[in-house]
Amino acid sequence: MGDAVKVKLHFVVAAAALVISACTGAEPEEAQPDSGVVADGGVEGTDAGPQAARYLVAKKGLFGDSPTDNRFLNPDFDLLAEGWQPYPTNLIGATALPVVQRLFVTESPTRQPILLMPKAPKNTHGVGIVGIARAGAGAFDVSVWIGRNTDAAEEPVSASVVGVDPEQGELAWDLTPDAETKVELGGRVWVRYAVRLAVGPVGFANLVVADETEAPIYLTGPVMVPAALGIRASGKAGVSGRPLKVHEQAGLSALSAAQLQLTDPTRANGPKLPRPAPLR
Repeated sequence: MGDAVKVKLHFVVAAAALVISACTGAEPEEAQPDSGVVADGGVEGTDAGPQAARYLVAKKGLFGDSPTDNRFLNPDFDLLAEGWQPYPTNLIGATALPVVQRLFVTESPTRQPILLMPKAPKNTHGVGIVGIARAGAGAFDVSVWIGRNTDAAEEPVSASVVGVDPEQGELAWDLTPDAETKVELGGRVWVRYAVRLAVGPVGFANLVVADETEAPIYLTGPVMVPAALGIRASGKAGVSGRPLKVHEQAGLSALSAAQLQLTDPTRANGPKLPRPAPLR
């Protein structure tokens, strides 16, 4: 028998022995003892301490803290879906729509995504955003968390709900900040703005947030729910509706233009499906 054949035969026999040992429960050969840790030569040094964590794990529900009865069409600011429209608050000199960004961070008061409205150099004009919510009969609580960087926490922000009052036509209701909700997270100061509407607008309502300062602004957790549910602390009650301001009219115009473009049958991806009827 040749040497090559002998080597091959020995290999097959050894492999078979291993299989038989595993099947019969025979004890394998005792492993060699660990050689231990080799000393480093006695060089002393300073312990670098614990390594910084690379990841931060946080508990988060599927929809964050957003209630299931939330009437906003897109409370998580999905910029690829319908529901939010940015616009320049000053149309003079504006040649394009403002840039907005969706952020996923753990330091959110609602554990939901954040909408960032940056300023210069990305946006050189005042920035506004319009969101859509289904309205209906009865009273409603409307709120949104608005954040600023800590160095601009006191800069003013305009937040309002715009809709058609059943008796007085198109009006706007101002949201007011609740100082008791003020919290600092991740270098941002957050305050919840809220209002209670005695009567829900006809059909749909629009949340309009606008800012003329040079400081970035952050939004998260927009909520519109029937007040009867009692799942959100009410905002300032008895707020009277007022005529729309110029920037609110500009926001609704930008939203209408975007919706007309989405329903244009000449678009490459065809017409958009009709929106569902408002809840009553």
